Amino acid sequence: MYKNVDLSGILGNFNINNFETEKIKEKVSRKSRIVYKIKYFDNFFCLKQTYFDIKNILFIYSYLQWLHLYNFNIPYLIKSNQNKPFIKYNNKFYILTKWIDGKKLDYDNFDECIYSIIFLSKIHEASNNVLFINGANKREIYTNLKSKFIKNTNELYDLYSSAKIYKDNFSDIFISYFEDCINLAKISKRYASLINSKNLNTSICHGDYVNKNILVQNKNQISPIDFDRSCISFSMNDLGYFLRRYLRRANTNWNFKSAIKLINYYDKNNPLYLDDYLYLFSYLSFPQKFLKISKFYFENIEYLSNNQKLFQEHLLMKNCISTYNQLEFTYLFEEYINANFNIFKKIKS
Repeated sequence: MYKNVDLSGILGNFNINNFETEKIKEKVSRKSRIVYKIKYFDNFFCLKQTYFDIKNILFIYSYLQWLHLYNFNIPYLIKSNQNKPFIKYNNKFYILTKWIDGKKLDYDNFDECIYSIIFLSKIHEASNNVLFINGANKREIYTNLKSKFIKNTNELYDLYSSAKIYKDNFSDIFISYFEDCINLAKISKRYASLINSKNLNTSICHGDYVNKNILVQNKNQISPIDFDRSCISFSMNDLGYFLRRYLRRANTNWNFKSAIKLINYYDKNNPLYLDDYLYLFSYLSFPQKFLKISKFYFENIEYLSNNQKLFQEHLLMKNCISTYNQLEFTYLFEEYINANFNIFKKIKS
């Protein structure tokens, strides 16, 4: 835990005095941060201690100011009385935004999901001409899916070797579902090899566009928060990240029709092309959760208690029971892409 912070010394730089405060979140890690809700008369603000340096804060500031100019309902950074969008206090940087009220996106409310996807497509489109303030670090992260999934597939084979050695309950579950998951990995890798990255849509991506960071207000007005991970990247990273989280749930368990409807809503506002679909397909096909859980288990097996091992077995089994549905989703998505772009010969070659 952090020692108490003198918030008056920080908020005074924004001409906020005689305030009430509530600590909302505190994360202690290599990238530590604290979030406060500030009440000042009838106004509410969000004060965040961030792990970013000035250059990265200026990147976020530039992006949010640009979206604000386009009348998007987002938490733009407020400048201090020093005309800076941050305050440095005890070698920590703090940023201030207006507090946005709303409820967390409900994945079971399909209308809310539609509005969230439409909003995403619009901020992607609007971000193409952002003017960055001097000194901003133009963060660019372009993931090469082919290289990534070649590496990840090799990791799955290494984990299989570990499972054959340990032969415990977790290993038995892993081995039982390994063939289906390695098939998913191979499909994902094959599609990734077809992507021409030069043809991919790029934009400033939110980086963590999931329900915890998407607030829904009256009349389904969408307000994303927490743009800490935003960067210039392939637009399908955002869309794929949203869809993967949506599809892995029990109630929406790799529902192809729902996914295609959401993709089509994005496409209507920000057109997608063949390589975007290939990227999205490859991204969604890979058994990411299967790899993540298994990798953690075998890398930490010597340190896990019996209860912790049981919990990891539960997580793996919970993930694996939907593997068939993910495979079925993959086959249907492949047919959809082929029907629209006629790439069957490329896939089979």
